[in-house]
Amino acid sequence: MTNMLSQDEIDALFMGGDSPKAEAKAAPDSGGVRPYNAATQHRVVTDNLHALEIINERFARSFRAAMFLLLRRTADVSVVSVDYQSYSEFSQKMPAPTNLNIVAMKPLRGNGLIVFPAALIFWAVETLFGGEGKQIMKTEGRDFTPTEHLVISRLLNHAINSYQEAWKDLYPLEIGVVRSEMMPRFANITSSSNEVVVNTTFRLESQGVLDTYFNIAFPYLMVEPVHGKLSGPLTESNPEEERLWKELMAMELKETSVEIQAKLLDIGLTVEQFMNLKVGDVLKTDFPDVISAGVDGIPVMECEFGTMDEQRVLVVKKLINYDNGNKPERLTRGLKR
Repeated sequence: MTNMLSQDEIDALFMGGDSPKAEAKAAPDSGGVRPYNAATQHRVVTDNLHALEIINERFARSFRAAMFLLLRRTADVSVVSVDYQSYSEFSQKMPAPTNLNIVAMKPLRGNGLIVFPAALIFWAVETLFGGEGKQIMKTEGRDFTPTEHLVISRLLNHAINSYQEAWKDLYPLEIGVVRSEMMPRFANITSSSNEVVVNTTFRLESQGVLDTYFNIAFPYLMVEPVHGKLSGPLTESNPEEERLWKELMAMELKETSVEIQAKLLDIGLTVEQFMNLKVGDVLKTDFPDVISAGVDGIPVMECEFGTMDEQRVLVVKKLINYDNGNKPERLTRGLKR
């Protein structure tokens, strides 16, 4: 018996299986399962870096004052949003040409971006040379001039100083310029286009003449080592409270018991000599002039070995001080007395 095709099946064949009816019919059988492409999926960030919001507000206030000192004109700087997005999504929203400054944020690993739009640069140039900042400049098809690069450098220095100041209380950063680019595809700060970046958008307004946005972005992986500090509230330190904690800690340390270990000597034997040892054999050796004594494997004093009141004793000759920054070498565990 010949099986006849229904009209929906015939339409699906003619439409290549893409008809709305075919999709609607296949949807109930999918069970809510969606295709997963490992090459395009990126990490989903669900937590918020609360302390970063305070850092951004501090930066906005500091950069606002710096712009006034540079241009002698009031410029309102405010935080618009903090977005967690893939680098490809971030770069697609950047207009071209744009001034993208790649910066290193040591001791954090990796690079970040400070992005200035062309409108902000042209406004700053015209303002510095006595204009009102209302001149509309053509940006397509040309690079920034040497004069514009000089202004960019001054804007960037103010932005770096303000951002360092904003981070100072939480995690001091040393920010340095790596290079500048105009096209987002040449300023990739991630190992993959799907890697998540933290993109902070700032709005800059000036007396109804300029209304534009600029960005500070860095990979989410860069700040993972300090995630605990960024995810919690940023609180100011209390000097009196810190002093009390130090006093209590010092009192507890003074009452802590420690075990001092001393390495008295080394005896060199071959494997053959060791295997031939018998009860009653005598190992000839001399005690060293200086014996290292330490706590938990770290030398803390140099001593001499002796006897007093028919007891073996160590006479302390020198205390080892590590305040000069030298790293202590572990004390080799030896014989104990």
